[in-house]
Amino acid sequence: GNEPHHDAMLYYNNSLYGVTVYGGINNYGVIFKINTDGSGYSPLHVFKGGTDDGAQPHSGVLQINNIFYGMTAEGGKEGKGVIYKINPDGTDFSVLYSFHKSTGHNPHCRLTLGSDGQTVFGMTKTGGPGGLGVVFGFNISDLTYKTVHTFTKGKDNGNTSEHGFLTLNSNRLFGLTHYGGQHDKGTVFSVNQDSSDFKIIHSFDDGSDDGYSPYGSLQLFKGFLYGTTQEGGENKRGTIFRIDTDGKKYETLLSFDKPTTGEYPIDNVIFNESGSELYCFGQEGGKYAGTGKKRNGTIVKVDIDHVKK
Repeated sequence: GNEPHHDAMLYYNNSLYGVTVYGGINNYGVIFKINTDGSGYSPLHVFKGGTDDGAQPHSGVLQINNIFYGMTAEGGKEGKGVIYKINPDGTDFSVLYSFHKSTGHNPHCRLTLGSDGQTVFGMTKTGGPGGLGVVFGFNISDLTYKTVHTFTKGKDNGNTSEHGFLTLNSNRLFGLTHYGGQHDKGTVFSVNQDSSDFKIIHSFDDGSDDGYSPYGSLQLFKGFLYGTTQEGGENKRGTIFRIDTDGKKYETLLSFDKPTTGEYPIDNVIFNESGSELYCFGQEGGKYAGTGKKRNGTIVKVDIDHVKK
């Protein structure tokens, strides 16, 4: 396999399980297992596309009761992507649902387990009545699919999720869209699991004190949601931000600057074990590599304990 994308790795039972977008037969992607020391690489499933299989998984798997669940962006009965399950040993792969254009298709995120323990939630990048993606729920017990929210153009909605998964807090799902909101620069939104009370809790702006065009997902820690924007900020190179769950407290924690902290972050932040520090990739920028002129990206650190509350 090759080209693992966002949230592509899961640590489970002392092994790492990963997903690549490409590689394998017809270059449709692979699910693999590998030991933490780099030994024992084993492909568990090679995607074949067609009506009975998926193709091009952009994110990794979710483990529920010792079974892995995931999605592909293509393949299935409509060629619009699938939800699949597979055992950790690679047996019993099956397609549970094929996405449709009318109800959302082309998912790039991984799944999020709801509070009932049997509904998984996600987003599609495109499709649905507005053509700009949906939030959906899928019951892994009775295999029923429901649209939780339809994205459309306009100031009161978000649209087009890139690779972000949904974050569950109490009964509400939180997520990011790349476009939409008051300035059409992206949103932080929330919606109840039962589809009620959709809200935009932050509309991104292109001013110096905000970023815009978020690409990834939100990480919840001690009442705040942390994320990144691909562009904007003081230096127009992207930001790391945090926001509380009702949207009243929003602040930019870091504005990327290209030469030192890098630029254009498109992935999620992660925390250290104590939660005192967070880390993030800058997709490009940083110091020059050797004597060449290409700047190949950075890893940056933010000390949360010293961020003004």
